[in-house]
Amino acid sequence: MNNTQLQEGDTICDKKYTGRGSKRRVSKVTFHPSVTAYEKVELMLTGYQSMITGDNEYAKPNWADDTFDSLAECGRSYLVGNDVSMADYQKSKSTYIPKHHWLEYAVAWAFENPDSCLKVQLTRYNYRISKRGDTVEIGLPDHGRGGERHWIVYPDNHRKKLLINVD
Repeated sequence: MNNTQLQEGDTICDKKYTGRGSKRRVSKVTFHPSVTAYEKVELMLTGYQSMITGDNEYAKPNWADDTFDSLAECGRSYLVGNDVSMADYQKSKSTYIPKHHWLEYAVAWAFENPDSCLKVQLTRYNYRISKRGDTVEIGLPDHGRGGERHWIVYPDNHRKKLLINVD
């Protein structure tokens, strides 16, 4: 955070909620202009054990040709087979990241930091988020910590993700 822009009494992150109990959700978030993408992820996370950055293995030249379409084609072939149309595959395997969920901010961070990956350890899950070609891959790479599952985000809607791998 660029502390030179913050004044005493400034609000760093203002969250508005709707619902009660287990239905309580963040409905609106306003960040101070000096808050970085990394800090937005950190501010939106609750109950995490660690969050670190590392080198993005997909930033190497041998991964440069990855595109959303080529990765979706691999996911379709692996998960449902080539007999299923791409439209049916995408319809059955696409989900949305909830608005104001920490993953929304992690995806934005990955687009801004293509040479790095973000590793987030939650109580039950280990996430790895990194730019891959023209998309961002969200991975749960560890069998014992929520995975192995991998999604890619749609180029035209960064809150929509497509499942491409389940082991």
